[in-house]
Amino acid sequence: MTRQHNHELKLDRALHHLQSLEKEAAAWLKRKPYRFVHDFDFKTGEKLMVIELLEPVPPEFATITGDCLHNLRAALDNLVYQLAVRYLDIGPLPSDW
Repeated sequence: MTRQHNHELKLDRALHHLQSLEKEAAAWLKRKPYRFVHDFDFKTGEKLMVIELLEPVPPEFATITGDCLHNLRAALDNLVYQLAVRYLDIGPLPSDW
């Protein structure tokens, strides 16, 4: 088994959250919590289509999305740190830093 770098672990965790969001969203959309409203604007001649939500988007979606984005940002931070350490050949930061 090879050791994963910190940024890879964070990316894996972000992927876990993304897959969780996809699963939750698919279950919510399966209930068809929306309807399409068609209209016509006689002044401009444009056809309008509006999607009306019949039930609110579950608040958990925001939390899962936030967790995913947080892990993506942490992965970027970890990658930049690891690249800087290698490029500058400075070794890890001291523990009391």
